[in-house]
Amino acid sequence: MKHQFLGPLLSRYHQYKSNSIDPLGDLVKRYRQYKNTRMLDLAAVAISLSDQPAGSDELNLLALKALHDTNPSFDPTQVGHYSDREWMGIVNSAKGKYFEYLVVDELNAGGTVGDLTLPKGYSAQLAQSMTQPGWDVQILDDHGQTADLLQLKATASVGYINDTLNRYQDISILTTHEVANGIGENNMVIDSNMSEADLEQAINSTAIGLDHGYLNDFWDCFHPLMPLLVIAATQGYQVAMNKQLVSCAIEVAKARAARGMVSSAAGAAIKVLSGSWIASALGAFTVGMAFDRSQNIDELIAALRNRNHLLAARKNHYQTLLARA
Repeated sequence: MKHQFLGPLLSRYHQYKSNSIDPLGDLVKRYRQYKNTRMLDLAAVAISLSDQPAGSDELNLLALKALHDTNPSFDPTQVGHYSDREWMGIVNSAKGKYFEYLVVDELNAGGTVGDLTLPKGYSAQLAQSMTQPGWDVQILDDHGQTADLLQLKATASVGYINDTLNRYQDISILTTHEVANGIGENNMVIDSNMSEADLEQAINSTAIGLDHGYLNDFWDCFHPLMPLLVIAATQGYQVAMNKQLVSCAIEVAKARAARGMVSSAAGAAIKVLSGSWIASALGAFTVGMAFDRSQNIDELIAALRNRNHLLAARKNHYQTLLARA
């Protein structure tokens, strides 16, 4: 080696203040930081798994009950195979029953449906038969006696309401907002302030949600955004406080992101299969720990230390050559 190359080479090592040079020490620190952030990252994964899948919230229990009660043979796996006529029949029958369940549930909870509120001690009760003529809901007083009767009509047809009024002139009709507005002023028609379109949408989304499938459920449970945001925030803080170079922060962030993605995916899969957040969080934590072990970080640090010793020996050799020059 020519002597003119030894000077620049030696100057590279003058940045280290002691004779025990550690040119790869920063890399060691990166992996130590990676290990030290394990609990923080896995906690973020566990919290993200606690979010309810969108499908779980949208699966309206009253709509589900209405579907089963009005269509006992309904098969959610065949949603895409029903003809338009069959599907319309399923939705329309379930929609009407869903409307009844909603109204009774709200009234008995002390709420108001349109302008209708039950006095204290009163209750609403659905007709036992789905084909009960004349009325759908009876209002019982505080002695359990019938105080009033109601017809509930979840329809968009004004003509249908008019026909019902003519047939049962002494029974009030609680109906959808669109039809009540179409009828105009009529003391026997009560506006529920519920949209017929919303009722239909609730039935449609619930029926389709029943055939969600494992893959869709997995994507509903897989929420890696929170862990990635935590990683970005903590590594960004290190850079902003001049505790770490940008290049170092990026390398640590990549390693942490890989761990977060793997543990999030494992947790999501366990949640789909078990339905338990606790099981999914424990599974994600276990997988994250195993992922760390698979990286052999401790062995890498030992290898880097050995490399440092070799570089130190080479430095001493080059210094000796330079002194002899």
